[in-house]
Parts: sequence; C-alpha cells; structure tokens
Amino acid sequence: GNIKIYNNSEISGVLNMTKEASVAMVRINIEYGQDIDYVEKALETELPLLQEMNPKIMEGPVYLGISSLGTNGVELLAYCKCAEADIKGVERFLNKEILKIFYRYCIHVPYPHVTISQQSTVMGGMAQGPSYKDPEPEAGGKE
Repeated sequence: GNIKIYNNSEISGVLNMTKEASVAMVRINIEYGQDIDYVEKALETELPLLQEMNPKIMEGPVYLGISSLGTNGVELLAYCKCAEADIKGVERFLNKEILKIFYRYCIHVPYPHVTISQQSTVMGGMAQGPSYKDPEPEAGGKE
C-alpha cells in the first residue's frame, strides 16, 4: 500500500536480476592440426555427463562450435545454464573437466613456444668459435 518515490539523483546503484538462469561460458583452445571432427565428437559425448557431476548446472553443458581461429590455436565454445551466483565456479568446473576430457582423448592444448637462436660473434670477417689447435703428434710416431 505505501509508495516510496526516489529522485534520480538519490539512486547510486542498481542490480538487475534475471528470472531466467544465467549462462556460464567457456572458451577452450586446441592445437592446430587436431582432427576437429574427433574433438567435437569427444565433447558431444562427454559434456552431457558433466551435469550429473555438478548439481549447480541447470542445463547443459552444450558444445557450440569453433569460436575463432587464433594465433596459438583453434578456440572452441561451450556453455551451460546455472544460477547467477554460480557462474564463476561452474566455469572453473567446466574448464577443469574439459581439460581432463582432452587428456583422456589425447587432445592437445596449445601453449606458447619459444625458439632461441644465438649468432656467432664476427671479428675480422671470420666467425669466432672454439679455438682450433693442431693435434700433437703421438709419441714415437712419424712427423
């Protein structure tokens, strides 16, 4: 029965809550050269089993497909529905379990590679490397 009126200048923060479930989204990278059909089949087989393992998952998880072709690998996208308060925990759970799926199916996750090369020091037009010394003649041998 009572009505409370707030001036716009008195409003300092608003939290918009949804009545629907929120979405936990994960992006997973695989190495270039992996058989994408094999990877997708593994995810489609294994992802539905994860809902039984985590009661915070309301619906899913579902594999959505290739999200992008990055510099380090192929990015795949999966999601599931959960409560807003559980999003980060469910995302961490999905990342861990998908990594375990990849290990079981021998699917490689990319990591940065570094190649180091060393140039020889050049002095007087010739590369300086280990010093060369004529072998000593063996004792009692011919010279």
